[in-house]
Amino acid sequence: MNIAGFRLLFIALLLSLSGGVFGQNTAQPSEQAAPAGFTVEEWTEDLDYLIKRLEIMHPNLYGSVSREAFAGYAEKLRMKIAGSTTNEMKSGLG
Repeated sequence: MNIAGFRLLFIALLLSLSGGVFGQNTAQPSEQAAPAGFTVEEWTEDLDYLIKRLEIMHPNLYGSVSREAFAGYAEKLRMKIAGSTTNEMKSGLG
């Protein structure tokens, strides 16, 4: 799987985790508090789970990228998670 494939997979994961991000907010301004977001630990657990599942389920995960490069991409993403807010992670801007 190439970089574009990993990006597409990550975007799909983010969209599935974001739930109702794009739904209407019917709360009154006084009721709006900061949304409860995912913690760094939760994002990291999700990433680790995704990696484990990819290694189990993907028929040729390391066909176009080496195991070392894949691990490097995962580590970069872990560092990005540690420095990003939930909203940044959901939007991919972190």
